[in-house]
Amino acid sequence: MRIRTNIAVQLALFGTVFVAACHRSAQVSARSPRAGFGEEWLAWTPQQRAEHTASFIDGATTTSYTICNAIDSSIPGGTHLPSGTLIPREECLDIQKFSKGTGWKLANDGKTVDYGVSAYTTVIDELYKHPECLVMPYDTVLEHLNDKEYVSGSELFKKLQSGQAAWGNFSGFDGMDKCYRVTQTRVAN
Repeated sequence: MRIRTNIAVQLALFGTVFVAACHRSAQVSARSPRAGFGEEWLAWTPQQRAEHTASFIDGATTTSYTICNAIDSSIPGGTHLPSGTLIPREECLDIQKFSKGTGWKLANDGKTVDYGVSAYTTVIDELYKHPECLVMPYDTVLEHLNDKEYVSGSELFKKLQSGQAAWGNFSGFDGMDKCYRVTQTRVAN
């Protein structure tokens, strides 16, 4: 009899701990912002936003430079796009050029690094003031803040809403259609 009672108590205790753990896990995940999207961006400190932005820009420009040089060294005179179009080396490098930053420096406190990327973080901050755009991945926004596409946050919101941003189609992002309008064009047969 004592063994049955002991087993029953242990099962009850296990069940209570299991239910409590599942409930706690559900609460934490319900409060955690989705990685890569606006809520996470807004949850970061300005320093974290700047660090991510500086890292993104560094990676994008380094990759662009490496790819253009590799292609350029194998094709004299320029770079071939997949369409077969030949573009000059300078244009290849300009595809992912981000020159709005001011370069990094130590801040006045002598401890904090100022990455000089506020021109970019401000645009994203302004875009995410519109709750319908919190579903837009911040790396996608950064990708389109290169020199050729750079606009202010309010201009970017208007561009996304008007269907003038030709960023392709997004799938699997609930609510994306409220932020990013895709202009549907039909090709005449």
